[in-house]
Amino acid sequence: MKIKQVLLNLISNAIKYNKKGGHVRVYYSLKKNVSLRINVEDSGAGIAEHDLDKLFLPFNRLGEVMGTIEGTGIGLVISKKLTEIMGGTIGLESQTGIGSTFWLQFELLSWVKTLSNNSKTDVKKITDGNKNARILEE
Repeated sequence: MKIKQVLLNLISNAIKYNKKGGHVRVYYSLKKNVSLRINVEDSGAGIAEHDLDKLFLPFNRLGEVMGTIEGTGIGLVISKKLTEIMGGTIGLESQTGIGSTFWLQFELLSWVKTLSNNSKTDVKKITDGNKNARILEE
């Protein structure tokens, strides 16, 4: 549920702050079956480098307070906290005029252990070639 909430917030933001006719892409990568990185990429206006450190502060909408886009400025703060509770990290890469990519990264074994200890989620072992990985089932 936590990861779903974080992803919904990131995707919602990517749509909300995108340009007309822009795109949103969600994709993931596995690094040697040790870490999982989930990316939410948009083709919006991007975020200026001097604003990046303000992005995860509560009620800071980076100048959008008087704009037409609705919001309170706490979604990313909550997303960051939820990601950290799950043992992960959240961050972004952004270029002004090109767009932003928000990402979540989890060390798989640590993440599975944390989720298993904190919830009743079942962990299912899967095989990927000769390597073992684990996924979460609903």
